Amino acid sequence: MVSRLALATALPILGDAEGARRPAEEAADAARQVASAQCGVPATLILADIALRGGDRSAARTFAERALTISEEAGIEVFVVSALVGAAEVAAQIDRTGDAARWLERAAPLAKTSGIIEVAL
Repeated sequence: MVSRLALATALPILGDAEGARRPAEEAADAARQVASAQCGVPATLILADIALRGGDRSAARTFAERALTISEEAGIEVFVVSALVGAAEVAAQIDRTGDAARWLERAAPLAKTSGIIEVAL
């Protein structure tokens, strides 16, 4: 599962976003089978990115929302924050700025209270 996720992460960076689809799907499927947010959230966000790169805005939104559902069901704040930020990025790219703002507004306090980020005054 982890090797499939690593491949799915590397291929878009190397210019082969479409080639990342299969390993990302395999990683997401394997993660669902073992209820692993650690692999399921990033794999599903990669699928959202692939959909965006391919111009499929509807699929990108669906994948981003699925990543958010996976993270919320796991209840692990770091994955919830990651999914919220990923969903916000997708929303911003498909011109759903209201959704992007709402998701970032949800992510910010979670990131702060969980220690993911520190806010300096």
